[in-house]
Amino acid sequence: MYLTGSYSMSVDPKGRVTLPADFRREVGETVVLAPLGDRVFGFTPEGFRAYVDGMFEHGDRHYDPRSLEDAQLKRDLTSAATTLSVDKAGRVALGKVEDEDEPGLLEDLGLVGTVKVVGVEDHFEIVNVEKWKAERRRMRESFNARLFNR
Repeated sequence: MYLTGSYSMSVDPKGRVTLPADFRREVGETVVLAPLGDRVFGFTPEGFRAYVDGMFEHGDRHYDPRSLEDAQLKRDLTSAATTLSVDKAGRVALGKVEDEDEPGLLEDLGLVGTVKVVGVEDHFEIVNVEKWKAERRRMRESFNARLFNR
């Protein structure tokens, strides 16, 4: 899977957002949504497993189920995620990522009205439009320096 581009999409009154057609073809019928940082990440089930495993598997480091820190991080990541179907119209229900004990997550993240759905190679991100604009400004300011090692 290789997702690219950024698309302005509307969140409907039921908290659903339509995925861009290219993304729908790549992710298929089931996605895992995970609120991480200031946005919602979207993965295929296999992609989410790889993402979580990647938190622990690097160099000589491996997941240790007897480590309280490792177990807590894995629990935090997986319990925050929601596996759901992409409906026939290509929408995902952002509202499903809200915790019934802590409502208002979408509003807190600014994921109401118009949002940006951004391809990030192996996953997509749903981010507040204003946050995305600020990121794009920062990127443009530093892109040449990073690209050409100035």
